[in-house]
Amino acid sequence: MLRGDFAPLLAPLLLLTLSHGGAGLPKQAVRPADISAEDIGPAYKVTTLNDRPIIGIVSQELPGSLQRAFGNHTSYIAASYVKYWQSAGARVVPILINQPDEYYQELFHNLNGLVFPGGSAKLGDSGYYRAAKVLWDMAAAQPDDVFPIWGTCLGFELLTYLELDGRHLADCSSSNQALPLDFTPDGTSSRMFSGASQQLLDIFSTQNVTVNFHKYCVSPETYRSSLASDYRLIATNRDWNGQEFVSAFEHRTRPIYGVQFHPEKNIFEWGEKDNIDAIPHWKEAIQASQYLANFFIDEVRKNTHRYQSVEQEKADLIYQYSPVYSGDTDSVFDQVYLFD
Repeated sequence: MLRGDFAPLLAPLLLLTLSHGGAGLPKQAVRPADISAEDIGPAYKVTTLNDRPIIGIVSQELPGSLQRAFGNHTSYIAASYVKYWQSAGARVVPILINQPDEYYQELFHNLNGLVFPGGSAKLGDSGYYRAAKVLWDMAAAQPDDVFPIWGTCLGFELLTYLELDGRHLADCSSSNQALPLDFTPDGTSSRMFSGASQQLLDIFSTQNVTVNFHKYCVSPETYRSSLASDYRLIATNRDWNGQEFVSAFEHRTRPIYGVQFHPEKNIFEWGEKDNIDAIPHWKEAIQASQYLANFFIDEVRKNTHRYQSVEQEKADLIYQYSPVYSGDTDSVFDQVYLFD
């Protein structure tokens, strides 16, 4: 058959495609400026997505290990958090501490989501906490705005501190402990896990793919007495002493998510020190971690905030900074970003 003889065969296919509104063909990407109010439906269901999402990661004071290695800096972010969210298709802006409220208020309107990372900063008395609280209060004041927030480890504990206006944590012993998740009866139907395949749910529930590094936790009793009305309990675990703690939860109506474990470490932390050698790196552990990153950034894509100035956007992005290698220090991180 000659090239021109394909036309009679292609015509019905073209007609069928057009009759289905172009189904099966790639959709043209829509920039945030093109998103209208009509594109956003109830319960955070968005039909047109932001394909250039930017999240903010809150920096925090340096722990002693980084101070000894690098001297005095105002704050830091572990590079694994930056790489983790970038791997799901987001760009990152570091949120500096000890800035005037106007700095955080402007950032809120520029960012599409927010991450409270793990670490060792004090809750209630640190630049980390104060920066997070300004942004948290702004998001709470606009509940109809789709502004996703994620907390990991200390950031998970920070979510409860902000929600309950104070510290409601129990002592736990779950350092260097990799565990499967104990899902609650409705945990797999949560927003966080409803998109996971059965194979992936089996990985989460049977393999030690969630690694914990925390000495405080949220007890199920605290969840039931203080958080259950607003948050869905997704999964729990038990520490080295058998004490049960909350591993994952999500807000019932707002896009707020928290995990006590560290999904970013599976992919991006490779230290071989005895106190961090439980981090799982096998294929299924990577798949589990990447699923959570993809899930949250899909939520972030529903936000339509944007920078009004390309120049300011470029100036704020993490690309303006270079990480330093910290793997040969006392730090538990392979790389960190340092800020003055």
